Amino acid sequence: MKEFSDLNIQIEQTKIFEVPQVTIDEILNERVAVLDFQLDVETRFGGGRSVILLKKGEKEVKLFTDSKRIKTQLEKVDRNDLPFMAKVTVLRFGEKKKSYQFA
Repeated sequence: MKEFSDLNIQIEQTKIFEVPQVTIDEILNERVAVLDFQLDVETRFGGGRSVILLKKGEKEVKLFTDSKRIKTQLEKVDRNDLPFMAKVTVLRFGEKKKSYQFA
């Protein structure tokens, strides 16, 4: 009988950053280092999310986001420019609407 490893089945590798997760509020308006990221990640909240590996102080953390502005900014990042420093800021549109972006 064959071993599974002999079947040469490949799956698409995703970046699963094995570090603690933070919320966007925990890093809002703080300078962090963006170390790596993956776009179009499926989570329990749906698809199209992004996961970002950050360095906050001396600690590596990850952030899941569905912010369209941040995703658009990440799509334009040349991977040769990693890592880079950034600050996540919030733009408010009225009383309850807001959006996040890198500054």
